[in-house]
Amino acid sequence: MEIRVCLSRSGLPTCVIGELWLHSRYDPESEALRFARERLGSSHPSYVVLLGPCLDYLGQAVRSILPRAKVLAIQLSDFFESSSEGGSDTSWNPASGVALESFLDASIDEDAISGVAVLEWEPAARAFPAEARAARSAIQASLDRLISSSFTVRSSGRRWIANACASFLLAERLYRPSGTDRPIVVAASGPSLERALKDLPPGRGGFILMAVSSALRACLAAGRAPDLVVASDGGYWSRLHLFPLAAAPLPLASPLTALPSASIYRFSGLMVLNQGSFVESELLPSFGASVALPPHGTVSGTAIQLAARLSAGPIIVAGLDLASHGEKDHARPHGFDPVLSAGVSRFEPLETRAWNRSLGSTPIALKEAPWRSSRSLQSYASALGLDSRLLAGRLFRLRPSPMRLGGFVEMDTRELCSLLGSKPGSDSLELEEVAPPSIPAREDFLREKIASWKDLSRRAALGLAEGQLHIPKDIAELLRSIDIVDYAAARRAVLAGGDASKAALDLSASCESFLGGLERRFAS
Repeated sequence: MEIRVCLSRSGLPTCVIGELWLHSRYDPESEALRFARERLGSSHPSYVVLLGPCLDYLGQAVRSILPRAKVLAIQLSDFFESSSEGGSDTSWNPASGVALESFLDASIDEDAISGVAVLEWEPAARAFPAEARAARSAIQASLDRLISSSFTVRSSGRRWIANACASFLLAERLYRPSGTDRPIVVAASGPSLERALKDLPPGRGGFILMAVSSALRACLAAGRAPDLVVASDGGYWSRLHLFPLAAAPLPLASPLTALPSASIYRFSGLMVLNQGSFVESELLPSFGASVALPPHGTVSGTAIQLAARLSAGPIIVAGLDLASHGEKDHARPHGFDPVLSAGVSRFEPLETRAWNRSLGSTPIALKEAPWRSSRSLQSYASALGLDSRLLAGRLFRLRPSPMRLGGFVEMDTRELCSLLGSKPGSDSLELEEVAPPSIPAREDFLREKIASWKDLSRRAALGLAEGQLHIPKDIAELLRSIDIVDYAAARRAVLAGGDASKAALDLSASCESFLGGLERRFAS
């Protein structure tokens, strides 16, 4: 139906579609202000997302109530591209040419931990129900990713910084990759990997094999030593996947923030991935050899991004199931097998334990039994699908599970050989070795950096205590990584116009204690 704009009794523009008024025919400005006050109540979020604000009186109302919040407008019709009154900070509409998920991910940053409010303008949702449903789904997916990221930072932020400092000092051999146009096969660790590895043609001249760390054992057991292993996990248990590298050294691609290992770095050598974190941007320039990649929530996503950087050819992903198959949630052998088999008995045999573990981690049954997934795996699938759009036509998925991934062309073994071909040339990935700076030089450099981090964090925390919200993004990341709880509490207090001094001073003390510990450990 046609949208008509006319004047309300107050003299302000209003609009109607069919018989449905999208704003008040009497006073749309007062209507929006009442609605915003009712929905926001006493909350003081740092972000307000408006769903279907139409002429955006709602954005003006929110701006008058929360002058320090960032307001995003998501229009449900491209009619409002030029009709908006401009109350919001930034806006999106279906004709923008940008996917809504991408717009949300770019517009809402990690400071959303201070609070996000979503206000749905009900007349617009009634007028455009399908568009509203799609927008709600996109908003939920984006907020789920932010929540997951915040939990990860809370549990791992300090570990990432400490890992980076250790890796910076431990790295002995660095690699810089050379470009290629060869196909790359990325081995992920899903249950289908074992069969997919058998599908690969013999010989290695036609393709490069990369393996995520959790797929390394399965690749070696199948006689398929990868050209490159990719690891991104900074947690303690991730070392179980990398133990084989002590006996079979292979090049390792990893960010500094992943789990450091003196023995692996000595024998395997390191291709450093720069994912743009604060600590990486501070330390990596002195190395002179790294590969810039955006961060990703999964090691498989990181491996796919790296493959796209290393080669202009097709990328075939095997074992990217994002689902379990019966009692199998990973390819075998797997780094966690010894943990799972420890303590089995005739009352709890290995099969029972594996089934219970799989059922607990993937409770959602898929249409094709016995495949099952989970909400977190579905979130990963959504993120991988979003990223894949930048690689349209280059991504293929071998022996796919029922969990569909947008942007990937699904293929079987009949199509595999023609895609890989038999291109002559080197049978391995070409890497240039680069010597890192001397250890004494790195120690001096790290000592200066940690001292500067202490000063920067102290100044930023004191600024929050005085009501300053606008902290440089890199410093804000440092504060969140060290103490996301007190950082969020201080921001909420500032947004509410209250006293942020206690939370800000607690934050300053946390930073001083943690960074002082790094000094004693690495720079004394």
